[in-house]
Amino acid sequence: MITREVDTRIYWIVNKHLARRRVAIVAIILFIGLLIMVLMQSMWLTALGQFLVVGSGPQQTDAIVIVSQGLDNRAIFAAELYADGYAPIVVTLGGVTPQSGANSTGAARDAEILMYAGVPTTQIIEIDDTGNLYTEATRSRDFLLEKHAHSALVVTDQISMRRVSIVFGPIYADAGLKFIPVPDSYAGFNPVGWWARESNAIKVGIEYLKMLLGFVWQ
Repeated sequence: MITREVDTRIYWIVNKHLARRRVAIVAIILFIGLLIMVLMQSMWLTALGQFLVVGSGPQQTDAIVIVSQGLDNRAIFAAELYADGYAPIVVTLGGVTPQSGANSTGAARDAEILMYAGVPTTQIIEIDDTGNLYTEATRSRDFLLEKHAHSALVVTDQISMRRVSIVFGPIYADAGLKFIPVPDSYAGFNPVGWWARESNAIKVGIEYLKMLLGFVWQ
């Protein structure tokens, strides 16, 4: 039997020259990709911010629904929408959360703000048996159907509106309800340059994480 020695300077499991060439090509591609990301970071970071902000101007509807889970001015914004005559009732949502306080629900907190802002108590509906965005969507949908409503303005902050639309939109649409997302104009989120402000950078990161987890758990 004739045995042939393999030159280990050239061959190992694969051709060493070919392996080195492929590694070099991959490294060059990664470097170019990283360079493009750095040079165009303003463009793609702005796109990430713009993706979160969805919605339209308010229009006449049967109800205003305030999404809970936040300490901001969305209840004040909803009170202004009510005062402008966009809807006859305002629905508040949310159970007991760290934001609402140990002895109060998110729905009660927002209802109190609405009353201080001039919305009559008879026109405020509290739905406080909700613990997440999905139950807020389904419980508010059920209430609207009971009242024979056909549409609703859904109010939340600008950064959260994409996630809210992903959850509320299909649930309302399947029930024949018109879902109209209206971001809180007081939030002051600017998709351009959001990464330069630490609070906005944290919020945007959390929003994308929540959306990712939502898709994974579906």
